Amino acid sequence: MSKEQRAAEQFFFFLDSGVFPWNYSGNSISEMEMLLRIDQGFLDRLQETLAANQQAVKRLINQFSILFQNRIAQSILRLDDYERQLSIAPANEIGKARDIAEVLKAFASNKNMPNKVPSQNSLAVKKETKSQLQKNSSTRELYINNSGLVLLHPFLSVLMQEIGMTMDNKWRDDQSQQMGLMVMQFLVTGDEVFPEHELPLNKILCGVDVSVPVENELIISENIQTASNELLSEVIRQWSRLKNTGIDGLRETFLQRPGKLSKVDNGWLLQVEQKSVDVLLGGLPWGISVIKLPWMETLLYVDWT
Repeated sequence: MSKEQRAAEQFFFFLDSGVFPWNYSGNSISEMEMLLRIDQGFLDRLQETLAANQQAVKRLINQFSILFQNRIAQSILRLDDYERQLSIAPANEIGKARDIAEVLKAFASNKNMPNKVPSQNSLAVKKETKSQLQKNSSTRELYINNSGLVLLHPFLSVLMQEIGMTMDNKWRDDQSQQMGLMVMQFLVTGDEVFPEHELPLNKILCGVDVSVPVENELIISENIQTASNELLSEVIRQWSRLKNTGIDGLRETFLQRPGKLSKVDNGWLLQVEQKSVDVLLGGLPWGISVIKLPWMETLLYVDWT
């Protein structure tokens, strides 16, 4: 399989599920965008994926660059009669995010799409892809790099209430829930923008299905950042074995830790990659073996021994 073919497989896997397959070798979505070849076979497969999964439409718009979306929109509008039948700007005038999104949504709904018979090769690729997605969906093994987030679980419900995301241990609305998973990632990295594929653990801890798309326009305010950093300082204070460790040291040593999430009967299992410094976990004042935050419907089991 060529790099371009592998990128296409990974693209459609992510578009459908919100995570990358276990064998994903790229470092960023932008690398994937550069490798993807947008031809007729790609568009056939894209339309089937988007038509079958409305979350995939949101994910394409939210997680991929405007330049990449524009490449797709331009290719769609070059299809026979498609530009003429859509009551939007012609291909050479498309460029605004709103126009691009309109093209993609119309394409996903099969609106005004010219009738065409898919090639046998296209049908075979789709069948193989669907089978592979079903296989991967059933195993649901997700590799992550923020496993140490579970160390903060006793403090998360208090933080979410303090910053106004919850009331009576319930999310105020969907946007508050989305902000919650972003704030959790800020706790881990100190960054303010995160690609969706880094957030499956955050979704689980926020009670969000791992396949739900993530909003990418939410802003973590200075007040929220301050409250989050204060939480980390309190963790260090209570975890006395960390002594003079700073916030960055906590993040780099424990929070930014690789691990594997596996779907189990009544929740998820997180297996954390071990390091020699983990002897300090013996002094952790709270347990982490089973986690269920107030808004979580299932349990998260943690294997970090």
